[in-house]
Amino acid sequence: MTDLHLLGTQLRSAYLNPTSSSFITDISADLANTQQVKVLAKVGGEGAVVFDSATALLQGLFPPTTRNKLRLANDTVVMAPLGGYILETVEPGNNRSMESWTGCPAFEKHIAAFHKSDAFKAKAEDSEPFFRDLKDFVFARPTTLENIWNARRLYLTS
Repeated sequence: MTDLHLLGTQLRSAYLNPTSSSFITDISADLANTQQVKVLAKVGGEGAVVFDSATALLQGLFPPTTRNKLRLANDTVVMAPLGGYILETVEPGNNRSMESWTGCPAFEKHIAAFHKSDAFKAKAEDSEPFFRDLKDFVFARPTTLENIWNARRLYLTS
């Protein structure tokens, strides 16, 4: 997370510093303005890591400040959590921008054609001994070249 916080500070220096040649004109550089900046993070599966990573980056981009206050209707003043962050969590199935390729007929057609290609079939045949030996280490999950990404993801997140 330290690397992502550092990245956030570097992005802040490049884009939110008025003396930078890459400064974004008319952006609120001190306090995150939710009318100008919207950040979505995927939840579910590896989503916790994605959320934590996004939070670390945003804390570098918009450092916590006591000036991020909100006055409630009853005149109570509250401080934004962590000095204010602008992160919204979404389920990938509810927001196509997170994983636009899932459930996409054109993408699925492309993948099916790729899996039927001679080059892919040759690579699958070459890798079959590796996947056969791997089977005991992935707890009987499918071990084929077609499914290696999903098998890897399931193994790492379970």
